[in-house]
Amino acid sequence: MVGSARCADRTPQRGVPTHLENLDQIITTLDLAKQQLIERRMADYIAANRSRGFANAATLLVDSHTMDVLAQIGSADFFNEQISGQVDG
Repeated sequence: MVGSARCADRTPQRGVPTHLENLDQIITTLDLAKQQLIERRMADYIAANRSRGFANAATLLVDSHTMDVLAQIGSADFFNEQISGQVDG
């Protein structure tokens, strides 16, 4: 969406790209409470549907108005090699 109106309203007018400002800070749109909620919901869903063959899932929670990523899970269990847990999506 580079160049779109949605991105334009976030770009500083003085010409310094946002990613070059405050290099000592990490700015994120992730919401810890929502992240923890979808982790629990995903674990519950996998447990409830294991008999149907569900062993893995991925989730991306996006605010549809701002397009901010609020929470993201790449797999149900990062450390589980049987489900390729270290592969997102």
